[in-house]
Amino acid sequence: MKIKAILMTAAMAFVSTMAMAQAKLTAEPLNVVPGEEFTLPVNMTSDNLASTITLRITGSEGLTITKVTRGEGLKQKDEDGEYYYNAPLFNPENGKFVVGTMNPTATVADGEFIKVIGKADPTFTGGTITISDICIVNKAADQINTEETLTVDVTAVTTGINGVKNVEEKVNAPMYNLAGQRVNANAKGIVIQNGKKRIVK
Repeated sequence: MKIKAILMTAAMAFVSTMAMAQAKLTAEPLNVVPGEEFTLPVNMTSDNLASTITLRITGSEGLTITKVTRGEGLKQKDEDGEYYYNAPLFNPENGKFVVGTMNPTATVADGEFIKVIGKADPTFTGGTITISDICIVNKAADQINTEETLTVDVTAVTTGINGVKNVEEKVNAPMYNLAGQRVNANAKGIVIQNGKKRIVK
């Protein structure tokens, strides 16, 4: 009975520890301009040090993920000036991402975790970026609980500039007074030149 009680206590402690180990990835909805590059910051909150993080990042039709860079949470350095976490590895062909650390003094990569960089097709009208197959392992080789999939809504927006005309104004264009009479270059007051009113002092 005593051994059974000890085993039950140990099992409960193990389950309790696993229940406490939590990690969550979050990202805000993203606005992109069709035909241009975009950057999506992805944040992580965790109550446990993640020694290895693997996941898959994919974009819907019209969104191409080109690379993934360190967020501020992965830029922490030790006393020797070395990054706690290795350089992130990302394969654009299949969307697989992995990052890890062997540094025993590494801290939790809370905050801005990674930056997802990509480009929207010129014909992009809206879609999503999906982060799936998320697996976060701590130093004890226990998998930290996390959401299975993170889906970020991506909206296509315009710059509000449909076109820019390069209008060259003639410096020596003729000037006219308000009565429509042509005046010389020495005229003072309100004159009209290149179709615009201006004051000559």
